[in-house]
Amino acid sequence: MIGQQITVRGKVALGKIGWFISLDNQQEIYFFPKRPSESGSYAEMQGTLVTATGILRVFSVLRIP
Repeated sequence: MIGQQITVRGKVALGKIGWFISLDNQQEIYFFPKRPSESGSYAEMQGTLVTATGILRVFSVLRIP
């Protein structure tokens, strides 16, 4: 499904690397605004149930033990 449009439903939350949508099955889908200045506008949505549609992309995250 990578590269395809998907729709997800979950709650908005803030994690260590940014904002994400927490799904019912305990998975997290992080989202990144096109302009960094837009990221502050999500604070008022924290904990809110949302439906979001977008293109699914995969990014590698380096984990340091």
